[in-house]
Amino acid sequence: MYKCKPERNMKQVFLLMGVSVLLTAGIFTLSVFIQKSAGLIRFIGFFFLALCVYVIYRFTMTETEYTLYDGTFTVTRIVGNKRTDVAVIDLADAEALVPKKEFREKGLNKGLSVITNYSQNIGGDHWVLVFAFQEKRASVEFEPNEAFVAIFKTEIENAKNRPSGSDGLPV
Repeated sequence: MYKCKPERNMKQVFLLMGVSVLLTAGIFTLSVFIQKSAGLIRFIGFFFLALCVYVIYRFTMTETEYTLYDGTFTVTRIVGNKRTDVAVIDLADAEALVPKKEFREKGLNKGLSVITNYSQNIGGDHWVLVFAFQEKRASVEFEPNEAFVAIFKTEIENAKNRPSGSDGLPV
């Protein structure tokens, strides 16, 4: 079993929280000075408040862990003490594991039915796994370290070379 847990970008956390507080406070303060449209400005303020709460929850309070085990790739989302497996992918169905930039350049992003992002940080060195899912193509964006990527590529090759129907027992 191989695990990878990306490091949180603390500058990004403080920037997201600071911008969220300043933006929301600024909009509500603006509604005090512009009495003519105060209701509309407050409505916009509540919209931005909801958006900021989502962004803070998604990128600062949530952690992600990636696991490779017995031919499967599992993405686990951790919030406090609660762990939830949000994706379990059979590596035999993998088509490509490429950096995000190469994913777009090669046109692998075309014709996908499902595109998910399980990254913990905005921006950075993200990788994309393209795979078959229910007779369609899907992709998962995540942010592993270099050692995990090397192991991941080896695990994909091992899963593809494993006889079909293999569950670890000789055929």
